[in-house]
Amino acid sequence: MLTRRLIVMVVIMFVGLAAIVISYKWRKSAVKTPVVDEVAIDGMTRSATDPRDADKRAVRWLVEHGIRLRKGIREIIDPDEFDKRPQYSALYVEFLSADQVTPESISHLKKMSKITSVSFYDTSITDEHATLVSELTNAQELNLNYTEVTDVGLARLASLPGLEGLGLNGTHVTDEGLSHIHESMLRRLALYDTAVTDNCLVELAKLPQLSMLDVQKTGVTPAGVSRFRENNATCVIYSDPY
Repeated sequence: MLTRRLIVMVVIMFVGLAAIVISYKWRKSAVKTPVVDEVAIDGMTRSATDPRDADKRAVRWLVEHGIRLRKGIREIIDPDEFDKRPQYSALYVEFLSADQVTPESISHLKKMSKITSVSFYDTSITDEHATLVSELTNAQELNLNYTEVTDVGLARLASLPGLEGLGLNGTHVTDEGLSHIHESMLRRLALYDTAVTDNCLVELAKLPQLSMLDVQKTGVTPAGVSRFRENNATCVIYSDPY
């Protein structure tokens, strides 16, 4: 009798222990890895997909490689300042030489949420560089004044969807090159000191958003300006006095 009772107790004990082990393993397998939706960067907790962090990483790389950035009226020297000036949403980027226009630098700029203006002023960038620049779909304005860009490069930039301002002063563009931008949403176009003539105004008059056009020191004549104004009375045009 005692032996039978002892056997029953041992069996019950093993069954209970087995149930505990099975229950523990089930609970452990059911625990899911938590989704990390926040990260701590520079002492600040943010969403892991916060676009400001991508902006800041890009700013750090650009500053370290000598590309000038300005937020509002103040140049960004320390990348940490990028977050400290939230009252200024306008971001200006300035390349100081053609050597800085590389696939890597453009790649970092592409990652930024929005860029107000990118300047290549008085650098020796060419149509080959324009191919890289055409990837900046987040740029609102491009300053290509006094660069080596020609009609070929302009054709590559014509499809930029968010482009509102384009500076081509002192470049090698002609009437033929401007025919490529007749469907763009440009608001401001600078052609000072170029070889364009009255012929380009026929295409430019088709731009529905154009509000400022500079054709000083070009082949544009007063007669051409008058015809342009008949088709686009709301656009302010700067031309040479005759």
